[in-house]
Amino acid sequence: MKFKEGRNEKWLNEAEALEKFKSKIKGWMTLPEGTDYCPHCWEKMDKMNKLTEGMKKDARPTIEFVEKRKGTEGWSVICQTHDPARKDGEEFVPFLNS
Repeated sequence: MKFKEGRNEKWLNEAEALEKFKSKIKGWMTLPEGTDYCPHCWEKMDKMNKLTEGMKKDARPTIEFVEKRKGTEGWSVICQTHDPARKDGEEFVPFLNS
C-alpha cells in the first residue's frame, strides 16, 4: 500500500503511528487463525447468527495482536468481510521509515 503525504497530513514516526493505529482499531476482533473483523461486520455477523459460540469465546480484540499488523510502510488491518464501498473496513496508518 503506497502512501504519499497529503497537504493536511504529516509523516509520523513509527511510535506515533502505532498510537494512532491503536486508537483506530478499537472494537476490531481477531479469531485465533488471524482473521480480522471490523466492529461493523462483527456486529452484523452476530445479528445474522453467523458467529458460533466458539468464535465469540475465542475471538480477541485485534489490539492484542497489534505488533503483527506492521508493514513496511505502516500499520494496517483489513476486515475479512471488507466491502470496498465501506471506508471502515480497513485501517492504514503510515510511518516514516528511518
